[in-house]
Amino acid sequence: MALARGAAQKAIALDPRLARGHASLAYVYYMWDWKWQAAEEEFKKALQLDPNYSTAHHWYAQFLASRGRSVEWLAEIDQAALDPQSLIVWTARAYLLYFAGEYRESEMECKKVFSRDPGFIVAHAVHGLALEGEHDETNAISEFQKAIELSHARPAPYLDYLGHAYATAHRTTEAAAILSELDQETRTGEAGPAFQAATLLALGRKDQALTALQHGFADGQAAGLIWLRVDPRFDPLRADPSFTQLAAKVGVQ
Repeated sequence: MALARGAAQKAIALDPRLARGHASLAYVYYMWDWKWQAAEEEFKKALQLDPNYSTAHHWYAQFLASRGRSVEWLAEIDQAALDPQSLIVWTARAYLLYFAGEYRESEMECKKVFSRDPGFIVAHAVHGLALEGEHDETNAISEFQKAIELSHARPAPYLDYLGHAYATAHRTTEAAAILSELDQETRTGEAGPAFQAATLLALGRKDQALTALQHGFADGQAAGLIWLRVDPRFDPLRADPSFTQLAAKVGVQ
């Protein structure tokens, strides 16, 4: 991220009128630095310079959704979706609909992606989230497994989704195995502890889930925490003062 930040800053220094440089810097500020105000300023600069830059609309929509600004994010992602070739934008729309609790609409968006590319990995992961939101854990598990299979790897975010789905489906042995795998990735630095939190919570291990999130914050694991405000998997923690304090520290409360 330090290299990404430096590259974006260099691009802006070379040409401050380049929308892509401002959008890239905004993305780093938002996803990894938790500099919310600075991120929004950079997104707005990018869109002022190039109102038709789909990626800036896409990333800004994600930023707004993580802040709970539902009316605004929908307008931004719809603007990004004017690019009919961008499957990742369509998938992002499904992802943000999931966070808004619109699970059926999210599922329908994913199916639009599959009609164009049945092997689009991210869409399978998001489809799994939508199915789990509809309490269809069996098919959600299949979708998460498909995303992992297509990735030819074991990405921590997808393991996080799969572990939570196993736990929700009361398949505790499989959920525990995912936790062990994520714990090993944490020890080797391939993942952060926050990716274990949702599975721990679904297994009824609330204190351990909070500890995992707090350790993720201490490690600067931004990518695992920016959705705390809107991720329905953490709804059981909403009334807990420790969770509220953590969300406030991240800046998403």
